[in-house]
Order: sequence, then structure tokens, then C-alpha cells
Amino acid sequence: MKRENILAKKTARRYLKNRLHGDVSEKAVEHLQKTFQTSLDDFCDEAKKLHEEQNRLRKSVGLKEKKRFGEELFKKVSPGFLSSRTVSIIGVEGQQNVDTSISRSNDMEKKKTCSKKATICDGCEVQ
Repeated sequence: MKRENILAKKTARRYLKNRLHGDVSEKAVEHLQKTFQTSLDDFCDEAKKLHEEQNRLRKSVGLKEKKRFGEELFKKVSPGFLSSRTVSIIGVEGQQNVDTSISRSNDMEKKKTCSKKATICDGCEVQ
């Protein structure tokens, strides 16, 4: 099945130029189109799964299946869908990776194991 392009190149390029106040390359626009299309396809897959699950449950209790995808369904899919694709914002919580989280936990362990009588223990000061 051929995927239709739901975001027109001219529209995407014009929007990006207006928002970024500068020119945008063709490859950048194509990348945006692919990313947007993939995200929307994934969202639709999640909505379809939830719709089928809800209909299965409705059928098991004797209710009619819903044919239409309603706003409530999309509201249920959106938070889970977006949280699985979260982008960390540097500056709000700071950049954190394996090295920084390990070093923080090591510092905390050192402080917990230091004796209060010593003034300096393995490079950390005890107050």
C-alpha cells in the first residue's frame, strides 16, 4: 500500500520558514514529512488497538460495538503516546546520562559511609 503524504512540502516549508525566520533545505522538509507521517501512523495504530480492546470489552458485557473513533478514545491514546516519545529538555532538569547518575549515587554513598570524626574522607568533606 502506497502511503500518501499528509503534509504537503510547500505547506511544511512555508510554515518552517515563517517559524524559523530563515530558509529551510529540501532534505529538512522531507525529514519533517517522514517524521510527521511515521508519528501519525504510530498514533493511528495505538488508537486502533485501543478501539478494538474497548469493543471486545463492550461485546463481552453485551453492548454494541462502537464504529466511530471518538474524541474520548484519542484523549486516552494521546498521553501514553506522547510520554513514550518524550524529549528531555536540557536546562529544566539538566542533562543526565549514565555517568552523571552514577557519580551522584557514588557521592551519596560516600557521604553516608563517612564517619563524622574524620574531616576529609575519600575526597569528600564531612560537616
